[in-house]
Amino acid sequence: MSGAPTRRALASVFALAFLASCTDSGQPKSAGPSNDVAGAPKLARDAGALLLQASAYDYGLAGALSGQQTRTVAAARYGTVMRGTATTISTFNATVLAATLDRTGPIREKLVPLADGLSDLARDGASYADGGDPAAFARVITDVGAGWQRLRDLSATLPKDDALQSTIARGMSFVVASKSSTQSTITTGPYTSAAEAKQALQRMGSPLNGSFSQTAPFVVRIGPYADRAGA
Repeated sequence: MSGAPTRRALASVFALAFLASCTDSGQPKSAGPSNDVAGAPKLARDAGALLLQASAYDYGLAGALSGQQTRTVAAARYGTVMRGTATTISTFNATVLAATLDRTGPIREKLVPLADGLSDLARDGASYADGGDPAAFARVITDVGAGWQRLRDLSATLPKDDALQSTIARGMSFVVASKSSTQSTITTGPYTSAAEAKQALQRMGSPLNGSFSQTAPFVVRIGPYADRAGA
């Protein structure tokens, strides 16, 4: 007789344990700590500032090269700005590399392509600054357009940021397009150094569509023009 109460007591304990197990399994499990990129909102704003400057100067140079007289940027000034932009991008990408190391998540998946694209922008901008090659400028325009799209994709993974969205909207309002066509460019030189080429450009009146190469051969380029007569 004494064994029956014991068995009933044990049965009650097992029943309670089973009920507690069922109750625990029904509770939602809390998510673990995020392993995505920390500080991404600031990185996005920094990228926006880089792209906004590039867009504005692209617009100004395109105007100068097409013969516009207002809101233009001289090719030499554009080259100086793009060299500085390349340095800034290098610093930005080093920060992104450190921030994304051993990280996973949707923010990282959008941030890394953005940084890679900015590397292309830095390279092509420096290429134009060194030689004034119109093909390099066309690549810069493409790089900037792709950069805005990647930044917009990144912003969709971040908390709402009105300032960032305003920057994206403003940057994408600078519409610059490139097209393939036959044009003429005046080239003088070669000169013995970049300094001599710069002086030659200054003697020509420093036209807005004029540039000088920073690496050998040191030449001055003015244009492009629609045809030889215009040149």
